[in-house]
Amino acid sequence: MASAAIALFIASCAAACGAGQLAVFPEKDWQEVSPESQGVDPAKLKAAIDYMDASFGAEGAKQLVIVRNGRLIWKGPECDACHELFSATKVFTSTILGLLIADGKCTLDTRAVEHLPDLAKQHPVYARLTLRHLASMTGGYRGRVANVEPRQKWGDPIVYVTAPDKPEFEPPGSRVAYNDHDVHLLGRILAARVAKEPLKDLFKRRIADPIGMRRWDWGACGTVDGMTHYNAAGTPALKGGGGVQTTPSDLARLGLLYLNRGNWDGKQLIPASFVDEATATQVPATMPGRSRGLLGGAYGFYWWTNGVMANGKRRWPAAPPRTCAAHGASTNFCIVIPEWNMVVARMGKAPIPGTDAQQDEVINGFFARLAAAVGPQPGEKTVERKTEVSIRGDAFLINGRPTYQGRTWEGKKIEGLLLNSRMVQGIFDDMNPETVKKWAYPDTGKWDAERNTREFVAAMPEWRRHGLLAFTINLQGGSPQGYSREQPWHNSAITETGELRPDYMARLERILDEADELGMAAILGIFYFGQDQRLKDEAAVKRALDNAVLWVLDRGYRNVLIEVNNECNVRYDHAILQPGRVHELIERVKTHTRDGRRLLVATSYGGGTIPRENVVRASDFLLLHGNGVGDPARIAEMVRKTRQVPGYRPMPILFNEDDHFDFEKPMNNFIAAIGEYASWGYFDPGASNYRDGYQCPPVNWTLSTPRKRAFFAKLKEVTGQ
Repeated sequence: MASAAIALFIASCAAACGAGQLAVFPEKDWQEVSPESQGVDPAKLKAAIDYMDASFGAEGAKQLVIVRNGRLIWKGPECDACHELFSATKVFTSTILGLLIADGKCTLDTRAVEHLPDLAKQHPVYARLTLRHLASMTGGYRGRVANVEPRQKWGDPIVYVTAPDKPEFEPPGSRVAYNDHDVHLLGRILAARVAKEPLKDLFKRRIADPIGMRRWDWGACGTVDGMTHYNAAGTPALKGGGGVQTTPSDLARLGLLYLNRGNWDGKQLIPASFVDEATATQVPATMPGRSRGLLGGAYGFYWWTNGVMANGKRRWPAAPPRTCAAHGASTNFCIVIPEWNMVVARMGKAPIPGTDAQQDEVINGFFARLAAAVGPQPGEKTVERKTEVSIRGDAFLINGRPTYQGRTWEGKKIEGLLLNSRMVQGIFDDMNPETVKKWAYPDTGKWDAERNTREFVAAMPEWRRHGLLAFTINLQGGSPQGYSREQPWHNSAITETGELRPDYMARLERILDEADELGMAAILGIFYFGQDQRLKDEAAVKRALDNAVLWVLDRGYRNVLIEVNNECNVRYDHAILQPGRVHELIERVKTHTRDGRRLLVATSYGGGTIPRENVVRASDFLLLHGNGVGDPARIAEMVRKTRQVPGYRPMPILFNEDDHFDFEKPMNNFIAAIGEYASWGYFDPGASNYRDGYQCPPVNWTLSTPRKRAFFAKLKEVTGQ
């Protein structure tokens, strides 16, 4: 079983390479270079190593190697010591899971009983157990514990997997409990039933030999199903020792493979998508269970992650957010920090003294000193943010003061409103080569995503001068035809597995930076019903939401409101994005904090729809749409009915999409909304002619038409700006 000591593995992606270096791969031996050649301060690195020597138990930093950009920048005097990794073995097992998924032999949602039909005979709940549950410590599987003795304190692993016992909890996936029984059962299924090849043989052929691991072995516990059962979890046992045995130098090779998202010198050994999933948080911070405090918010597929835990803090605050680690007893670890392009492998035979939390504090101290040695990375910013949006009762505040402070217009209170416009295509692009030509600029004949964002940012000061305090933007945009059922274009800042695309996020960062300078808020939508189908499953949806929220928090933005999805009641593929369950994602956003601060969050409905009780209770503010509502009296009625939904308490109501205009008339939807003390948002879809509207690319973001000018003139009149 894993002790509280942690096996850490740090990797970072080539985009974050220090000193402008690109990653290389070792041949028979590591290429040894000076720390400074890889952008690392040697004196500060030595301070980090001295700290490890003094704080990490008897071996200190003797069995330590540090690799940056594929080159060895530090090795301890015992870097070739070979012994057990204990629970760091678990990532060898989850690696094999990734290989077999790539082979099409199983999926994460494969049920264990598909390969072990007798598993559920005595305990029917095991019929619901999936490989995903087993790989994330959320299965609750328990086998019979037998043959307990001093060198086998947790019993014989062979009995775990051949004698199912009463589950620790049910149903699977409802709780989290660190449990070697889950891992051994997964190992049996993968080897004997899916691959029909022992774990060690498969790992040697597919991973160890190609990456040059020369000194390693995998302890065998016995025979199951006529096949050698290797110690899948690293459980201390009479047979099978502590799982995988290797050296820090060879362990770092596995680290480098994960650092490069499964690619080794041009060969994709593990699917990049699986590496992304395995090293991302799979266990929600809010999930109950005996291991919530240890794993909740910070555990992947046997990788310990640097996610935000139930206490609102990262496991290792001094480490970058994407840090992940293989973790074994006696402080055996392999630590992955993509942001630093670094692998740290450290092994030992004695634990860091103290509790789990105390050990994490010691490890965090090492990270703090290592961060000083690495220094600021390209693109990192220390920014003092200028704009913070907040809520008091039913009013919005910016920087602690009500918006449009003291303002009334024709007897209507304007103070506290957040008047806005739908500008969702600010980071638009199209990855479909068949449709991208539809959005070509008339002067160049080509679409240009960077130009689109550049012109968006250039237009923002003019919007602000007319009194616009907020705009809606979305990671998956909106229909580039204004309204359309079929949407073949591919516009998404989110990959199919829920990761964020750097080019999209770089464009978003420019927009949010400018909004912060101008004193404006951004209503950031995460999902759009025309593109959500591009995410492969619910886990990807959750991962995308987490990644987006943490991206905002990690950059210190305080001017961002979250709209989970645009019009949750319109044609979403994933059930969790639909009206009955979308409140789960609203609550999920609220679990992520920085320094005690979280993002304000809501979701929206299609035109004319009143929010449901589950969303009203979960939300910080309420989003309505006026599309299809041609009668201003109906807009006023929508506001009144929303305030009557059970769960409503004083909170802002905000229209952030309404395609009705008539700004020259004494009554229109804009005026009707503010008459009920609800904020209103302009939606002008236009056409793809680089003139009309704000949604159909190529968009002219200026006040380029009479309709746009009429809205902004009315806005200026109402706000007194």
